[in-house]
Amino acid sequence: MPCLTSTSTLKVCVGILLPSSYPNEIVTGDGHYFHRHQVIDEIVKLHLYLGHKLGENLNPMAVREGVETMIENSSLGQYVLAWTENDRVIGQLEIKKTFEAWYNSAYWYLDNYVVFPEFQKKGVGTILLDYVKKLADVEGISCLRLYVANHNIDAEAFYTHRGFYAKGHMMEYQF
Repeated sequence: MPCLTSTSTLKVCVGILLPSSYPNEIVTGDGHYFHRHQVIDEIVKLHLYLGHKLGENLNPMAVREGVETMIENSSLGQYVLAWTENDRVIGQLEIKKTFEAWYNSAYWYLDNYVVFPEFQKKGVGTILLDYVKKLADVEGISCLRLYVANHNIDAEAFYTHRGFYAKGHMMEYQF
């Protein structure tokens, strides 16, 4: 996909990462190549930023291993990245496909949706979400779901403004 112009003067490119047979490269669905270590470093930084924002003390090595695992095994999920014209990764989200028996249909759970602070409120998040909505439509996905932390009023307003609505709340059990 060519770079898109966001609501500011910033040009943003968006694409879904695919596993690559080249050990030092990662490719997007439209054929854009990234240096593997550079893009993984940026995805890890995005995760650590989001974790910090949500009050989580994440282990950087565990995050790195998780990112690498998901990139290599797309059945676990896929990354959608936003980057600038000079290949700086500035935002990302994860798509995790699951199935809803109630509707006999697949849906995507959007996870770890984050944009670096200096690029927030410049249209990057909207461009990422619009890309995923179009991709979901093409793939025949029935709905998108995501989690918003209780205290994240800005994120809730962002999603509500883009057609999402509250449906219960998430609960968790940890071992």
